[in-house]
Amino acid sequence: MGRAKLKMELISNERSRTLTFKKRKEGLLRKLREFTTLCDVNACMIIYGPNPENGPEIWPKNNPDEVRRMIEVYSARNKESGSKSFGLPDFFNDRKRKLEEELVKLRRKNLEAKYPTWFEFLNDLSEAQLRDFAVGLKNKAESVKSSVEFLKSSRSNNSGLEFDHQLMMDAARLNQFYNLNQAAAAADFIC
Repeated sequence: MGRAKLKMELISNERSRTLTFKKRKEGLLRKLREFTTLCDVNACMIIYGPNPENGPEIWPKNNPDEVRRMIEVYSARNKESGSKSFGLPDFFNDRKRKLEEELVKLRRKNLEAKYPTWFEFLNDLSEAQLRDFAVGLKNKAESVKSSVEFLKSSRSNNSGLEFDHQLMMDAARLNQFYNLNQAAAAADFIC
C-alpha cells in the first residue's frame, strides 16, 4: 500500500520541515549516486538549504573541481547551441503566432474553395502551352462580348424593362456557357 498524496505547500512546523528536508536530500543523493553508477553518466547536484549561513551543499562532495568542470561544460554547450530561456510570455507569443498562421491558412483555403482561381492541370503545362491557353481564353471572352453586343442591338426595339430582364437572363446563360467552354477548352487543350 502506497503513501497518501502530499499537499504541495510549506510545512508549517519547523522541526518537521527540517526533518523532511534532510530525508528528501538523502533520498536525492542516493538516487543521484545510483544514477551515475548504473548509467555511467556525469552528474552533480547543488542544494541550497533553509539556513543560508551553512551555504550550498555540493555533490560529489570530495571533488568540487569536477562540479565546476561539469557546470562549465553545460554553460559552453548552451552558448554553442544558442539556446535561450523560454518563459511563459514566450510560450504564449509562440502559441499566438501559430494560431494566427493557422487562421491565415484556413482563410486562404476558404477563399480558394469559395472562389477557385487556379486549375491544377495548369501546373503541368509548359510556357508555350500556357500562352496558347491564354489566347484561347481571350478569343472565348471576345466571342462572349460580341454575343452580348449582338443581343443588345437586336433587343433595342423591345421595351426597356423587358429588355433589361431578358438581357440579364441571356448574360447569365452566356456566363454559364463561358464557364463550360472554359473548362472544356482546358480539357481539350491538355489532350
